[in-house]
Amino acid sequence: MIVLCLGIIYSCIIHIARSMQRFGIHSFDNIRDRISGNSSRNENQGKHFIYLLGLIITNLCFIFVILAGKFGSTSFFTAMYGVGMLPMLLFTRYVMKEKATLQNWLGVLIIIIGCFFMGIAAQNTDSINMSLVNLRFLVLVLIVIAGISHFIIKWGKKSGHMFKDAMAAGFTAGVIACLDPILKSTGQNFSNNDSLLPAHPIGWLFFLLSFVASTSSLLISQYAYSRRVYASQFLPHYSVAYVTMPVFIQMIILPDYLPGKFEIIGIITIITGIIIFSEKEFRLLHKKLK
Repeated sequence: MIVLCLGIIYSCIIHIARSMQRFGIHSFDNIRDRISGNSSRNENQGKHFIYLLGLIITNLCFIFVILAGKFGSTSFFTAMYGVGMLPMLLFTRYVMKEKATLQNWLGVLIIIIGCFFMGIAAQNTDSINMSLVNLRFLVLVLIVIAGISHFIIKWGKKSGHMFKDAMAAGFTAGVIACLDPILKSTGQNFSNNDSLLPAHPIGWLFFLLSFVASTSSLLISQYAYSRRVYASQFLPHYSVAYVTMPVFIQMIILPDYLPGKFEIIGIITIITGIIIFSEKEFRLLHKKLK
């Protein structure tokens, strides 16, 4: 229950913080315009404070990840990430004035139901021992993700369609971000360590690599926001990757790990929610490609 609560708090805070970043990132366009001698753009003045506050809050949230790494399974912490889509949708709708349809609200509701099933799974299974991680397989996973991320982002950017751009960047950032709690937990629990911080040089290596993963995910997010992708399109794909991928990664790096029935139901429900949330955008994209 501690891990679930930490995951819910983390999710709500991080979703609002990332929405604040998207809301304020173009305030820095004014600085660029002044340097170039063009001062006509002023609608974003004052929003740089909102952006910086969102950035600070995002970077402070690693505390929740460290705590969760010692109390329970990583996949159950990340499973709660979808809960934060509700405050995110409220923020983007009423503060950022982005459109939200009934379909969006229904998708978020289904995602939250999926997270509820993941919560049931967390209560009915034993905590995973992250000291049993196969380091060779974990390194292989890191290499593969690092290798394909660039091509996915490039594909989305070159598509010329904002939704495909948001989808590619969001999913890639989510996959990389989910490595953060996995690497932290691996480092913390290396050699059956019982303390909050690693006690072995190899443990510290993976622990520090987790900050590389979180920073990389953050940079991808800022890069996507700078191209004016909608937060309400970017964050759902980020969320579904962040929630589901740890389960598959744990199947690779942990011996004898298989998800339980409630985990499978939760994953299917979450994916269903994201499809419903984005179905209209997929349909419009399909028509445009025709």
